[in-house]
Amino acid sequence: VRYRFERALDNENSNAYWFDKLLFVQKQRFRVKAGSAISETFSLKALFEYVRYLEDSPGNDEQGSLLALDIFYRPLHDRFRVSCRYAIFNTDGYASRLYAYEHDVLYASSMPSYYGKGFRTYLLFQYSPARWFDAWLRLSLTSYTDRDIIGSGPDEIQGNKRAEIKLQCRFRL
Repeated sequence: VRYRFERALDNENSNAYWFDKLLFVQKQRFRVKAGSAISETFSLKALFEYVRYLEDSPGNDEQGSLLALDIFYRPLHDRFRVSCRYAIFNTDGYASRLYAYEHDVLYASSMPSYYGKGFRTYLLFQYSPARWFDAWLRLSLTSYTDRDIIGSGPDEIQGNKRAEIKLQCRFRL
């Protein structure tokens, strides 16, 4: 269990002034994580996080929540592993976004920001058939229920789903 309180100065998002006006911002975060091994090969982890974002100016308050369930399959004597996550998120905007670490291919890091309304899921397969070879395949999908366009400029996607595929192979000499 973790509770975090922040109070800091931030720029006001308004074009009413010639210069940036500073205002106090409060962020309160509450996170609960739990995990359990169901058997020697299966384990589960659950995560719930709630954030509340408050500005001194009225009407700009936001809140958000994230619920994620991770399932891990790791046989004792097998060279195959699977990790998966299903996450549901609901935030009022970008100021109340949430972050959660995700397992990824070797030497890669993934910590996406969850904002808006929707769900995110990923599957990570790892296969090591020989001592000199490893392979990873990661499939992820983010689906938004509150928009029909994702991103902007050259990264704009028409639709409410963003998919990603990663494949990595390692040969050891």
